[in-house]
Amino acid sequence: MEYATKFINVITFIHVIYEVVDMVSLTLSVSSDLKAKMDNFPELNWSEVARSAIEKKIVLLQKLEEFTSESEATDKDIMSLSKKVKSGIARRLAVKRHGRSG
Repeated sequence: MEYATKFINVITFIHVIYEVVDMVSLTLSVSSDLKAKMDNFPELNWSEVARSAIEKKIVLLQKLEEFTSESEATDKDIMSLSKKVKSGIARRLAVKRHGRSG
């Protein structure tokens, strides 16, 4: 294969990648402690780890939004239910820890 043909193939490939993967850069700040821990795993593509985590979170939020979109519950209803759930969980944990309710 001639040099010119190889060059054109590479340029075409780069163009296709650019057209298919339209990405923007995102700067992420982490603590120095977390960065040190990340440095222990240099084989990982931390950008891909972050991208994947963001995508999973978006899917979860979209499902939550879809689930609640037709809800007639008010904020007051939700806060009341939240308090009841937390209270029930606290009671169960107390029973587990101390062997008694209270």
